[in-house]
Order: sequence, then structure tokens, then C-alpha cells
Amino acid sequence: INICFITDHVFCVLIACSVTLTSVNQRLMSILPQTLLRRFAIILLCLYCTVSQAQNPTAPTRLTTEVSRDAVVIAWSAATDDDGVGGYNLYRNDQYFSTVFSTEAELSLADGLGQTFYVVSFDNPSAGETRAYSTRSDSITVQDNSSPTEPNPPLVSINQPPAAPTVLSARRESPNSVEILWSGATDDSLVAGYNVYRDNDYVATVFDTQYTDTSVAADTLYGYYIIAFDEPRLFSGRSAIVFAKEAVGSVTVIGQTGTEVTPPTPTPTPTPTPVIDTIAPAKVNGLTVSAMSASAITLTWQADSSDDTVRGYNVYRNDEYVTTVFTTEFQDTEVPRDDSVRYNVVAFDYSPNFSVQSETLLVGLGEPSVDTTGSQPGTPNVLLVSNDWVEFQWQPVSGATAYKVYRDGKLLYTVSPDDSVAEGQKFWETNSYIDCNSTRFYEQCLLDAPESGETYHYHVTAINSSGAESLAKQALKVTLRSNQRTNIQALLNDFSLVFNDDFTGTQLDASKWNTRLPWGPDTIINGEQQYFVDIQNSPDFGYDPFSLTGNSLTIEGVATPDTLSNAAAGQPFLSGAITTRDSFNFTYGYVESRVKFAEGAGMLSSFFLFHQWAALNAPEIDIVEYLGEQPNRAFQTYHYRDERFNDALHSTPTMSVASDGNPFSDDFHVFSVLWEPDLVVWFIDGEEVLSIQGPEVARQRSYITMYLVLGSEWTQTPDINSGIFPGQFEIDYVRVYQRNN
Repeated sequence: INICFITDHVFCVLIACSVTLTSVNQRLMSILPQTLLRRFAIILLCLYCTVSQAQNPTAPTRLTTEVSRDAVVIAWSAATDDDGVGGYNLYRNDQYFSTVFSTEAELSLADGLGQTFYVVSFDNPSAGETRAYSTRSDSITVQDNSSPTEPNPPLVSINQPPAAPTVLSARRESPNSVEILWSGATDDSLVAGYNVYRDNDYVATVFDTQYTDTSVAADTLYGYYIIAFDEPRLFSGRSAIVFAKEAVGSVTVIGQTGTEVTPPTPTPTPTPTPVIDTIAPAKVNGLTVSAMSASAITLTWQADSSDDTVRGYNVYRNDEYVTTVFTTEFQDTEVPRDDSVRYNVVAFDYSPNFSVQSETLLVGLGEPSVDTTGSQPGTPNVLLVSNDWVEFQWQPVSGATAYKVYRDGKLLYTVSPDDSVAEGQKFWETNSYIDCNSTRFYEQCLLDAPESGETYHYHVTAINSSGAESLAKQALKVTLRSNQRTNIQALLNDFSLVFNDDFTGTQLDASKWNTRLPWGPDTIINGEQQYFVDIQNSPDFGYDPFSLTGNSLTIEGVATPDTLSNAAAGQPFLSGAITTRDSFNFTYGYVESRVKFAEGAGMLSSFFLFHQWAALNAPEIDIVEYLGEQPNRAFQTYHYRDERFNDALHSTPTMSVASDGNPFSDDFHVFSVLWEPDLVVWFIDGEEVLSIQGPEVARQRSYITMYLVLGSEWTQTPDINSGIFPGQFEIDYVRVYQRNN
């Protein structure tokens, strides 16, 4: 019986089954009745018939590749099959890639270079049969000339013409069209194409194993044959002639012997459905400079070991595409002559899907020479981001004598201990920088400030004692904030009122307010010229700066009477301050007050939140400050202490908002802030005007402070003869809301 499967012949099966029934030894006959043995023989015969009907095509052979400037061609010798070869499935890196109906496939360079392919053929099954597939061909790798690889095996010399196509079929599809199909020819190298002849006249050259002739007449018999050719143009003999009959729908099939056979009932040819990869590779990480010279920069990055579908990488210089590489390294030999250069890398897979851009690597190129062995400051960290400025900080480098700060490759500032500007000294002491601090560098910011909503890249390099500049690590990417259309009333639907004073009484509510600042009335700060009368603790002082009208509180500032000069520590003016220190403090919420400012030069009306304890970053949120000499502007500032560098005081640029042309002191206006984790948003009359975001936003309990300053380091001394006295800072109400959860 084993011989039957080896010889694959029906006659052998019948003989073997007969021998089995007549010569099996008596012992086996005693165990197995002849009826059972006959059934066994029949099963064997049926099994053979099944195997015979499902005979598979041969595997394609002699795979070759050809690489041109813009394409990869993979070709192979045609397979053979008793039912005719229907086509070929191409596999790349052991995954289905495409189906073709010729003996070659053309791919793009990105799809082909460096990849390993094999081919599986499939047949044209007769009616009732399932499609049969060959075993896989030998694999072949398309050599990537960008890196050394093992050479391809030598090709067989091309000196034999191809064999003639064998199995042909002709189908009259319509009165004026005939479809011709044939099995692929074989050749010792590569079949390039086929010439189609009709009634001994040349019709067309095709590069597939099918052709539809649309130039035939109805009710006319035609005979077709095919000639194959290879490169360099050796021609096969003529195939057998297949006749296209007159009737629409008629089919003629010529077998391998050239004899006509009964055509099978046509069945649709299924095309394998490929698995479509739509998942993009992960963002490239670890982009860095591995080597650098005066003429070249070598970049390296990390490969994603969890994703074996990554094919290659696109490299960008200063946001422009440079090249595609298939390793995790690129040497740039065309570095622009500039202060710095930016690089990004994008990974792509076989589909191809593309990753997002890597973080920007910004490399300084300025003089003096770049020190590739020196210490590098780490990527800067954001401290605060606002609408037109950003503050960031970096780790100090041992032995650094200065730092250079770059924005998008442009040198912004050299931070040095020798800086003559006080703000520059603070940059050095705290390893931080503000781009752009309009309070200290107004003209510079006027010309070159970052813009609201735009994205920028920052990096910092270190200068050593020999004057050499380090490389930069990955750039800090920052998008500046832009104002949103926040609906305050809708926002407060998620909040509850936790503090309120409408000042409807006849005197200040001592359960909510006190009239003494934490440092006391005798301590003078910021060069201020007023004395804050603590009327609650000194009711007999001789002057009360607070008056209530029944629906508002007014803080009045006056010149100090001679009789009170000693009590006022010699200060030329008297005024008042109120705080909720020790009575009400909170963390996060929405705070607002409706106020009318004191008018006139030298009058400074203030409404702010101050830290309850000098801990954490000891913040101060200035909700509004109003200078009488700048009647059309309202100012906002934020201060905090640096927890990493000796509690150094950081102050944001003094931000301001212009009025619509009328002085803010002409009428009441509502000033407020939304204070959330990592976020402060300022509003005027319900409209968002400014915001800051970042890890240095206040995060400790704070209390409310409101007062009227007369003369200070920031404002001029008020003129007592100017008619602005008494100065009046009027407060309609103060309210605090907090989120319900």
C-alpha cells in the first residue's frame, strides 16, 4: 500500500488492494474479516482520488531582484500545474504582501530595499475543486546598497530561449471581445513578456498571462497563439492554437498536449485579503549627537525593540526633510553655517505608517569651538508659561563659567556671573531664564518676543573655563498660551460660594477681616510712603482709613497730620489695609471683587492673594494693581520663591491689560482669578485677559489682601496739592468660590 503513495498511480492502488485481499496471512484474516478489508481498500482508493484531484502547483523557482533608482523588481520562473497556474502570492518578511498574475512584482524602494521575499503559486481549480497552493519558493533578500551585505549568488547564464506557453483558454466575453489566458512560460532566467497573435497576425505585447482582444468581429471564429520572450529578447516557439468560438460565453481550452479539453465552469478567482497595518510606530527616543567635527555631525537614536515592523527613518534638519536611512544613525556632512541646527527623526513601517516627530535635538554651532567631551546641561524644565513669555530652568553644570540660551537655534542670552544686569544675575543664581521679561528688557522684547499660541524650542549649552561650548541635549518644546472664551457663569455651576462680604454693615466685620499686615504697621516695605493704620488693634490712633456706606467699603489715603507723625513712624501719608489672614485662607478656587480704584499719580490700589505661611514656593498672586499715573492700564504679576536655589524670589514680567480708552478709575470693574492646580487665569469684567501655567503655580494656602499705597519704589510721591486727596479705593464686594469636588 505504501508503494501506492510513492508511485501516485491508480493502477498501482488497485493491484495493491487486490494483493492485500488475497495474500494477507491467515492470522490477520482471522482477526479482520474480508468485508472490513474490502472497505479499507475502498477508503484507500477514495483517499488517492482526493489527493489526485487536489494536486498542488509547483513552487516558483529562480527568484531574482533588480534595483533601479526608484523601484525594486522581483522576478521568478513560472510555476506549472495540471489546472493551470492562476497567479502568485508575494510574501515579505514572512507576511503576505500582494497578489500578482505575472512572474514579477514591481515595488517602491521603501517597500523593497533590505526586505526578504518568497513566492507561493496557486492554480485555476476546476468546478467543485478548492484552490491549491504550492509550497513556498526559496527566499531572496533585496540588497540595500547603503550597507555592506553578502553578495547575491551568481545568476545562471542567460542563453536559452523560454519554453512556449502551454495551457491556453479563450472565452468569448461579448460579440466584440475575447479573453485569452495562458500559463506562465518557463526560462533559465526571467520571462520578460508575451506577444499575442490572432490568425497568424501580431496583435499585442503584454507583460501578464492574460489579454482581452476588443477588436474582433461578431459571429467570427478566431485562432490565437502566444510567444514568450526573455531578456535579452530570446523568443520561445509558438504555443498551441486556441480558437475563440463565435457564440458569446463559449470557452475553448487547449491542454499541455495541444488538444482541446472540456472547459470547466468558470469560478471567481479569490484574492487573498491582506492584513492592513494602520498602527504607526512609536515616537523615536534618545536622539543625540554621538560625534561632531568641524564638517560633520553624527546623530544616533534608539530603536524600538518592541516593534519589529519599523522599516526605516526619515531625518529632518531645521524642519526640512534631509534623507531616509535604514539604521539608527545618520551623519550630516552638510551642516548649515548658523549658530545652531535642529534635528528631528520620524520612524516608518512597511505599510507605510509614520510616527510623530521625535523631540527636537538642537545643536549649538557657535564660536568658540564645540567641546564634544564637556558636560551638557540637561533638557530645560518649564517653570511657567504665559501668553507672551516662558520661564524655564536647567540643572547646573560643574565648572561652567556661563550658559548660552537658544530659541529655535537663535542665541537669546548668555547667562554669566559677570552680568551687570540684576535680572541677569538672578538668571545665573537660579539657573533659569525668562523669554521674554519685558519688565527688565523692554526694548529687546519689543523687537523679538515669543508670540501667543506659537510653539518654540529652547536649549541651553554650558561654557567651560577654556571657553569651549558644550553640546545641547534635547530641546525643550513649549507652546505659549492663548486666551480662551471662558464663561464665568457656566464655570461657577461646578463651584460653591465659600466666602462673601458685601460690606453692608456699618463697620468692618472683624470675623472676616483684620487691619494688620503680617509684618506689622511699623515695618516699611518696597519704599512705600504710607503708614497702614491698624485700627482694630489701635482704635485710638486718631485716624480711621475705613468707611462703610452701607453697600461698599472705602479705604482712604490722606497726608499725615503733624500731630500723628510720630505715631505714623514719620511716614508722610496714612492709609489702610485689610486681610483675611488667620480668619479665611484656602487653596485653589475662583476669587473676584468689584472695585473702583483711587485716581491720581502716586496712588496704588492693590488686590492680591498672599501665602499663609512662608513655605513651599511662598506664592503671591496679584489679581490687580492699579497705578493712578497710568489710568488706562491694569497690572497683574505673580511672585514665588525658588525651592531649589535658596528661596530666591522669582517675579514674572509685569503683565498689563489696556482699558477701552476710559480710565479704569472712572467706574467700578470686576477683577478676578481662577486658581487651579498648575494654572492661574486672570479676568476683567468676565473676560479672560492673561494666564500662567506650570509647576511653579501657587499650591499652598493663601489669604486675601487689599490696600491703598501712596508713593513707593514703583509709583511716584503723590502731590498733596493736586486735588486727588483723599485717595479713595472703593470695594463693592469680595467673593471666593471653590469646586464642589
